[in-house]
Amino acid sequence: ALKAYGEINGHLNVTVEEDKKLYKFVQRVRSAHRKIDSGGPSVMSMTDDRIASLDSIGFEWKPSKGSESRKERFLEQVAALKAYGEINGHLNVTVEEDKKLYKFVQRVRSAHRKIDSGGPSVMSMTDDRIASLDSIGFE
Repeated sequence: ALKAYGEINGHLNVTVEEDKKLYKFVQRVRSAHRKIDSGGPSVMSMTDDRIASLDSIGFEWKPSKGSESRKERFLEQVAALKAYGEINGHLNVTVEEDKKLYKFVQRVRSAHRKIDSGGPSVMSMTDDRIASLDSIGFE
């Protein structure tokens, strides 16, 4: 499930809003890995094979605390969306064409609706993010 999540989203830093069960798994994995370093007891067995398997899919044991990596990923998605628009003449990505980009567009649209309604959102829509989307003609 984690590998599939990564293929779809382009990262393995699952948020609780996106997938609560997978988020909890990722938290347990990171906690178990920290226990190896500190020598404490763990709720999950972290074998060398399991660590190697997670390393092979690009698992981040200590994800960056700051928002830089999220900002970079967001801008990469905007660039991919811009390229899609230049090729297709529109920004209405379908799941069949590009599942990852489609999900990004859906999260952006959902976040924008939440801004309008005042509800909680799975994605923070800062003025910078809105401006970057506006600059490519996203509606």
